[in-house]
Amino acid sequence: MAVAAAAVTVVVLTAMMPARAAGAGTAPGMTSAPSTPAVPSSAVAEPAPTGVVVADDPVAATTALMTARDRCLSSLSLRCLDQVDEPGSSALEADQAAIRAVQQGGELPDPGAGTDDGPPVLIERLGDSALVQVGGAASASSLLLVKGGEGWRIRDVIPPDEAGSPPTG
Repeated sequence: MAVAAAAVTVVVLTAMMPARAAGAGTAPGMTSAPSTPAVPSSAVAEPAPTGVVVADDPVAATTALMTARDRCLSSLSLRCLDQVDEPGSSALEADQAAIRAVQQGGELPDPGAGTDDGPPVLIERLGDSALVQVGGAASASSLLLVKGGEGWRIRDVIPPDEAGSPPTG
């Protein structure tokens, strides 16, 4: 956990450095011309910790990806989703649609619904794909993850009514 916290700290500090240096190019006494409006800092969300997402453990990747996905959605960052969802996937399409709906005045659904009920549970793994239940309750969603060259990504979010419960015994 301490390694993950350190990795997140490094990512945050790295992401903040260019933003601080952006205003350093104006000479004293000079004013710069107005530019396009700055992107609010809340629109830039940090990606998932790379080490966890590229490791072989889909359960650990699920935790990192869900945390990053929650940040992407709450910060309304479409670009952030590239580090979380598989390109061209239904998960990416749904997350982008949710963000666009909020940008047009809608409300963002609770991205972490059902995740506070316990840790993720591996339901099934087949090669570089895994089905992971998010949260311990039978009413929790499941994620279909795929592992590619960039590590684990979310391909699909399966609602509880379609996901069923993990096998027991």
